[in-house]
Amino acid sequence: MEPLDQPYSWRPLGANHANVVAEVERPGDLVSGRPLGPSDGHEAADAVQRLRDNKLRDLASTQTSDATSGGSSGGGGGGGGD
Repeated sequence: MEPLDQPYSWRPLGANHANVVAEVERPGDLVSGRPLGPSDGHEAADAVQRLRDNKLRDLASTQTSDATSGGSSGGGGGGGGD
């Protein structure tokens, strides 16, 4: 007899359903979803078309601060001995 067919084996009957019900914010969402919020479909479609045409835009440049100024850098070194 298969081990999982033994009468003493745990059987997760309804466990998936119970987990999903416990995780949703509103139980009504399991019956019918929520309407989508506003979005700009034209902007998204333009981006897809640029991808297809291989006319991608460069990413905008960003400035970052020097995260190490004013601080100390500790070189960590762990020594493992024999």
